[in-house]
Amino acid sequence: MTSVYLDQFAALRGQLPGGLDALRQAAIERFAASGFPSQKTERWRYTALSPIARAGFKPAEPEAAAVEMPLPEAPRAVFVNGFFRADLSKLSGLGDGVSVTSLATAWAAADAPLRKAIAGEDGPAALNGALMRDGALIRLADGAVQERPLHLVYLGAKADVAQHLRNVIITGADSRLVLAESYFGPDETAYWTNAVSNITLGKRAVVRHVKHQADGRAAFHIALAEVRLAAGARYDNFALALGGATARNEIKVVFDGEGGDCRLNGVYLAAGAQRLDATTVIDHASAKCSSRQLYKGVLGGAAQAAFQGGVIVRPDAQETDAIQANHNLLLSRDAEVASKPELEIHADNVKCAHGSTVGELDETMLFYLQARGLEKNVARGLLIEGFVAEVFEEIADEGLRDSLKAAALARLPHAPRGEQS
Repeated sequence: MTSVYLDQFAALRGQLPGGLDALRQAAIERFAASGFPSQKTERWRYTALSPIARAGFKPAEPEAAAVEMPLPEAPRAVFVNGFFRADLSKLSGLGDGVSVTSLATAWAAADAPLRKAIAGEDGPAALNGALMRDGALIRLADGAVQERPLHLVYLGAKADVAQHLRNVIITGADSRLVLAESYFGPDETAYWTNAVSNITLGKRAVVRHVKHQADGRAAFHIALAEVRLAAGARYDNFALALGGATARNEIKVVFDGEGGDCRLNGVYLAAGAQRLDATTVIDHASAKCSSRQLYKGVLGGAAQAAFQGGVIVRPDAQETDAIQANHNLLLSRDAEVASKPELEIHADNVKCAHGSTVGELDETMLFYLQARGLEKNVARGLLIEGFVAEVFEEIADEGLRDSLKAAALARLPHAPRGEQS
């Protein structure tokens, strides 16, 4: 089914934003060679892309429809069907040295950092490189500060289309950025969000990045974030996965200099027949860097999920400190989760650990709460909330923490054990 997307590229080639013809051609050639990864590929073992390949989603077109959902306060950049909507965006309140641009307007003048950021991917990311038409370009000059959250909001509006979205974030030395990324869409609409983010942190830069994935229940969401940290930089990421029939959030982090720090945290809440996957790779390519990963999942009904967490410690990455953990709560006998944290260590002076658990609600605690007058569903809800609360505390910005926690609590499955939530 790869040929459908190759034909789309051939048909759209003359209409795609200019300035990147060679990169687009290289990307489509990589996609033609690899196609959609099969589940025989270890990295894609748990995520089936065959429904996307068979569907042949058409490239999205600009959408001028009104948006009725509430939008966050400024500063925000809003995209509908993958295209920037200036009428819905408000980019006031940006710090000095902070710029936000629609990528569709930046392609023709693409400079070396931008070109480097979008080269070399395979699979769905390569297709994104060939067909991408818009997204956000965020730049921070040396020393620039954006402490007020900058929101990127993506709204899926049309059925049977693909939004090939690209975000490029380039931060200068000693800069600070708080970034909130959100995806929404109607439950009855089948569409495909194919999102790639390229994030480059300068020396001692700090980026705190949260993602709220609430695509419609019939949608597909495949996302990749590639992050590179210069010496002394810190990158914090929190991902909340709620939506989509099938959704996969992948993060790759590379330490390009000593003294870097990375925190990857996430919560996935799956119900019905949803499939929610989280994949991470942290490449300790430099010495004296630290990383922490904590992901928790709650699954009800016949939902499925997978966590694949990887840590690579290169031979020269002495004094690495890396810990990863994944914990899952199953609310039904039909729910399934695969947990696969991995360490690949090629240095000897390191401190590394990983852990994984899969369990059910504590019946003793449930009985204790019921004995004190709480209804069973209320008691279950409190226990589930307590299970995921630890991860939300990793979000430094109080406003973002409260809003994401509220979104999660509104979707927590509280159905009795054995029933579909």
